[in-house]
Amino acid sequence: MINLLNAALTIIPPVTVLWNRATYRQLNDLGQWVTHYNGSDIQPIPIQGSFQPLEKAKYEQLGLDLNKHYFVFYSSNDLLAVERDYSGDTLIFQGRKYQMEDTTDWYFYNGWRGVTCVDIGAAS
Repeated sequence: MINLLNAALTIIPPVTVLWNRATYRQLNDLGQWVTHYNGSDIQPIPIQGSFQPLEKAKYEQLGLDLNKHYFVFYSSNDLLAVERDYSGDTLIFQGRKYQMEDTTDWYFYNGWRGVTCVDIGAAS
């Protein structure tokens, strides 16, 4: 079976983003859950895909905050979005950090995912 995203990326130039994979959560001294990424001290992982702005007309339809900026990142990596008791992965692209909020999951069927991401500020 052909991976449709990989085929599309031969026509649409891919971009490289930095992926912070959420690996576990731990309670801190204040009783707050803190997410740890890529293990304890591993740097973000460069991955390729297609990073596209989400049309503003879809914000209201999807129940998104009109004051935020959303994008969809398509990748052949096993990206994970926010779920119950799980904060999800983050991306860094062009100096900005993005939280993965929702997925269009074709990973197990066709080897790719589309992940809706929200801009959460400047990457530090």
